[in-house]
Amino acid sequence: MSHAGHGNHGGGGHGGGHADAWHHHDSAEGVPQSEHAATIDPIATLKVLGFVMGFTAVFITVSILYFNVTVRQQREAKIETTGAAEPYNAMKGQVERDLSTYGVSDPAAKTVRVPIDRAIDRVVNKYATK
Repeated sequence: MSHAGHGNHGGGGHGGGHADAWHHHDSAEGVPQSEHAATIDPIATLKVLGFVMGFTAVFITVSILYFNVTVRQQREAKIETTGAAEPYNAMKGQVERDLSTYGVSDPAAKTVRVPIDRAIDRVVNKYATK
């Protein structure tokens, strides 16, 4: 491979000779600068890592707290909804007991209570024989 036309990088190709004018520095350029980001600052790296981990911990904590508050509010709303139905549920239970058991409905009127299934059977049998 020929390096002709690619600039003069010194006397006889790679490895020997003197550098051209581009490689020589003079005092007008000032003091040579050190290479940028040639080394890693471990203290700065640990600070950034600590910030990221701290932010993550705070984010997770806030998310858990938000979730717990939201779930608690939903449970309270459900309990309140169920709590308002307590009188209805008690009344419904009493009616279901009245429809499924024998008993005295009104002692003064001398009326009795018969389970609804038994009452239906009696009415059907009464009209079936006619």
